[in-house]
Amino acid sequence: MQNATIAAILSAFLFPGSGHLMLKRKAMGWALVGLSLVPTCYLIYSISLTVIKLFTLIEKQILVPDLGVMAGYLWDHPFGDNPEMSYYALGFAILLWLFAIVDAYRIGYQLDERTNKHNS
Repeated sequence: MQNATIAAILSAFLFPGSGHLMLKRKAMGWALVGLSLVPTCYLIYSISLTVIKLFTLIEKQILVPDLGVMAGYLWDHPFGDNPEMSYYALGFAILLWLFAIVDAYRIGYQLDERTNKHNS
């Protein structure tokens, strides 16, 4: 189960698809990498828009530049003006991440089983 464990750990802690790349499943690995970049980029974009809006409100002196007030604003507006889309992106990223872990483990387990049969 060496390959299965390493592939699952890589997909869990490095990035989705890295376990597939280690197992030489390049097409699936790069597909998962590409798919995981889409929601990640969108979430970074929406969070950066929220931070820009926060600093704009501070600059216009609508918000006091107090750490507690700023944290409260970020808590109330975590994903900008379109939070629903950001929650969908976050959900998609989590599902893709879990799929990558389970599938990398499954493929690695099958590879380990074939290797053990050949060695026996």
